This record gives sequence, structure tokens and C-alpha cells, in this order.
Amino acid sequence: MIEVDFDHKRLARWFDDIAERQIPFASSLALNRTAFDARNRLREDLPKHFTVRSTRTKQGIRVGKSTKKKLEASVGSLDDYMKRQTIGGTKTPGKAGIVAIPSRKMRGPGGKRKTLPSKWPKALIAKDEKKRVRKLSIRPGSAGSLLLYQRKGGKRNPRFDLLYVLAAKAKIPRRWPLEKTVEEVVAKRWHVHQKKALEQAMRSARR
Repeated sequence: MIEVDFDHKRLARWFDDIAERQIPFASSLALNRTAFDARNRLREDLPKHFTVRSTRTKQGIRVGKSTKKKLEASVGSLDDYMKRQTIGGTKTPGKAGIVAIPSRKMRGPGGKRKTLPSKWPKALIAKDEKKRVRKLSIRPGSAGSLLLYQRKGGKRNPRFDLLYVLAAKAKIPRRWPLEKTVEEVVAKRWHVHQKKALEQAMRSARR
């Protein structure tokens, strides 16, 4: 005769540990791993949607991590200007009272040049001793846009380079597919991370 010594209390404690600690741990782990996958994809895809002039925007894409007590992870940008790039909208002027839209000349070849504060309209006008940087109203007598241009050359062969369009507001289209990208990553990676996290949790459960 074979006798089996079965410790049902120990088994019950093991199941309780899985329900109370290991499953929340596994869920949180899977959420965080998926969120970091989404963050990495968003960072990698930035050049597809924008002209990247520095690492600021890339580093601003962060993850809000999940915990066992709060099973919620988030992915987004710390930079306010990326909100308009995500949902679109209208950019309104700040203290300067205008929205300065740089020309191709200011952006440089391929639009990759970063416009430094020393090249902003107010700074260009302030240091223009020869009074060659001027404003021109597109619609005189109205509240329309202004052009900021620079005159070059002599009286016989003058040339006018457009520097900025100074507008009362600027329409910002939706350019950053944040939600779509995150959804694609979740669809591909969540089940993979969930399975691995559950296996890890089961191995570490108290026996």
C-alpha cells in the first residue's frame, strides 16, 4: 500500500501567495516591459515624423511605471509642445504677442538647423545696426501676418531674404501618431511579456 502525505495547508498558502503577491507582480512587470518597448519605438520613430535637431524631444518621452498596488503604466512626453503635435491645434502667441514661423533660410538645408535665441526676431532687430532687418505687412491696415525680411546688396541690386512670418496664430497639424504606435506595440508585445512574467512569478513563489 502506498501512503501519500498531503499538506493541504501548505498548498493553500502557496495558492494564496500566487493570488496576493505573484499575479500582481507579474502583471506589473509585464506592463512596465511593454511600456518601455513602446517608449523605445516612439523614440526610434521620431525622425519619421519630425526633423530632429537635438536629443531633447527624444529624452522627453518617458514611462510612468506600474506597481503591484497600482497596475497602470503610461507612455508620453514631458514636453508641452508635443501635445499639439499629437492632437493638433492652434498655437497662440505668448508674451511677444506673435507666433514667429521661421523661413527655410533660417532652418537651413533640409530644415535641420536649430533656431537659437540669437536668431529670434527680437534679437535680429536689436543687433541690426544698419537697419536692414525690416517688417512688412502682408495686409496693411489689418491684423494680418507680418513678414520679417533682411535687405542685402546695394541700391542697384537689392535682395530681400525672408526670415520669419510673424502671425497672430499658427495651425499645428497632427503629426505624431502616439496612440497608434503604442497600440501597435501593445498588440505585439503584451502577451509575450505577460507569459514570461507569469513564468518568472511562479518560479519565485514560496513553496
